[in-house]
Amino acid sequence: MLTESFFYFVFYSFVGWNLEVLYHLKKQRRFVNRGFLNGPICPIYGISATLIVILLTPFKDNLIALFIGGFIIASVVELFTGYLLERFFDTRWWDYSEESFNLWGYVCVKFSIYWGALTVFFLNAIHPFVNMLWLNIPNVIKNWIIPIFLVGIIIDSILTVSSLVQFKSILAEFDDITERLRQNVTLMKDKKLKNISLERLKRENKKLRSLQNRLINKINIQHKAWLKHYPNLKSKKFKHIIGELKEKIQNKITD
Repeated sequence: MLTESFFYFVFYSFVGWNLEVLYHLKKQRRFVNRGFLNGPICPIYGISATLIVILLTPFKDNLIALFIGGFIIASVVELFTGYLLERFFDTRWWDYSEESFNLWGYVCVKFSIYWGALTVFFLNAIHPFVNMLWLNIPNVIKNWIIPIFLVGIIIDSILTVSSLVQFKSILAEFDDITERLRQNVTLMKDKKLKNISLERLKRENKKLRSLQNRLINKINIQHKAWLKHYPNLKSKKFKHIIGELKEKIQNKITD
């Protein structure tokens, strides 16, 4: 049961990644890697689909129960995923605040309804074929691919969490430096400042901008991918920093 569920998780995470890529390919006319991890998977799809299979299969002939169950399961997964990401890493990766009937911006009725309708179609039209695929995979192959996928996802998750921690640290340092620069600019406008104080502030500002450039150099490929492919990436704690960081990175690339 565990290996079967893990297979569903990987399979539907991969399908979810492809759906995201195709959606943004149509919308933005370019390839957008919407995967949160390095690999081509979107775990939120895999978790939701696997929970739906496990919890709602007994009700697959009851369309109303499937709709309500899918509505609730997907909403809860999205709510907790969004909350935990913002709680531990001070970043919000999607925001439904502008949608009607949303809950703290993490979920909204419109997309939860889509999930409910998709659940009805998914369990009756899609999952039977995926289940058949699983049953037809020889055991010798299952014994190899499951451990390989498991190890790969664990390594990818560790690297991603480490990258998130580093990203949060960079945002915090960048925020602190930016605030000190703002304070210095305000002080420099003070007409009572003596030349020596003005020179000292200029030297300090030069050092602070140098520190900013060093932080920008710490932005790795994954950080840049997040900033590029998640245009709605926000942070309450670092409200103005993400936009400023994007601008400075772009200017650095242009230079």
